[in-house]
Amino acid sequence: ATHHWNGLDVAVRSLRPSSYKNYLVKLVRPSPNKHFSHGPRYACVLLTRLRIGTCSLNFSLFTRKLVNSPFCSCGFRCESVTHYLLHCPNYNQPRLSLLGNLQDLVGANIDLKTLPDSALTQLLLRGLPTLTLELNCNVMSLTQLYIADTKRFHID
Repeated sequence: ATHHWNGLDVAVRSLRPSSYKNYLVKLVRPSPNKHFSHGPRYACVLLTRLRIGTCSLNFSLFTRKLVNSPFCSCGFRCESVTHYLLHCPNYNQPRLSLLGNLQDLVGANIDLKTLPDSALTQLLLRGLPTLTLELNCNVMSLTQLYIADTKRFHID
């Protein structure tokens, strides 16, 4: 440990303990993506829950032993995030709007029809590091609008 401490820059070693802690936290924790907090708070919360797997989709509830079945109300065997966003027939109309608007947004840079499901799901949930902050914010807005239009999640 002493070797590592002595290897630090003198300016870092002379920091007050609270400043040193902040310095270490910045090294360990990546900075949050600014577009993750774009939009109304509850919409951001829902999107985060989808992103981290703690949403109220049946597959997520089933893996946490909160429901007896992962089945979707459409009859598909697994109501996963990808199923909800890309395949569930219950939400075909909102999805057509989402994907059409998304294709218009990203233009010729990305052909959504050729993206694998996993990549398209990640684009909808996280954006892309190659897109500008403004474009990523717009992607989040479109995904949030889809979530609202499906009425799958609601406040009791």
